[in-house]
Amino acid sequence: MGTHDGHRARLREIFHNAGVSGLTEVNMLELLLFYALPRRDTNPIAHRLIDRFGTLEAVFEADMDTLMTVEGVGESAATLLRLTGELHRRLSKSSPSRGVRIVSAKDAIAYFERFMLDLGEERCYAAYLDGNMKVIASRLVASGSINTVPIVPAAIARTAVDLRAHAVIIAHNHVNAPATASIEDVNTTRKISDRLAALDIELKEHVIVSKSGSRTVGEFAWPVYSR
Repeated sequence: MGTHDGHRARLREIFHNAGVSGLTEVNMLELLLFYALPRRDTNPIAHRLIDRFGTLEAVFEADMDTLMTVEGVGESAATLLRLTGELHRRLSKSSPSRGVRIVSAKDAIAYFERFMLDLGEERCYAAYLDGNMKVIASRLVASGSINTVPIVPAAIARTAVDLRAHAVIIAHNHVNAPATASIEDVNTTRKISDRLAALDIELKEHVIVSKSGSRTVGEFAWPVYSR
């Protein structure tokens, strides 16, 4: 085993045992670059990348041509770095956030738009809130084709009980259509509201997310909450 092989093994062991908390930004870059440059010493390349762009985030934001101006970064390495950055952005955008406080219909729309606007199929999510109107968890409760999604009130209610939720907000998206509530949307909203009410849990809102303008289904009363 050569010097580079030993160094690679040590970095992998650190990552396996402690995750990224045991690595510097340079270490993370050189570990990632192992998989694009299997026979190169990636440490100096990682240093040059950080020196050139300043931060790990800036490295992942850089375009292919700019990345390849750094000595040692060829097409394979630039592709891997660019793909890693794109994956991070996609996952960050598509991941619901916990701990967010939702105290109005406007808040509810903003919360779901963050990760539902660019979906390629219809999906239904439910956000489960505690007594302070903070999101305990968000769950994908149904997915369908490009223009339909089956929503099951019983599944939403079961999860609400399991999470000891005080309230629930549901949302589904319209991929290529305006956020106009159908009769089925209204009826489903009532069924979910009734199912939750029987468990002393309130349905606060049903949001329809659409690129042409998101809106809510029906009228829900939002009490005044102090932030």
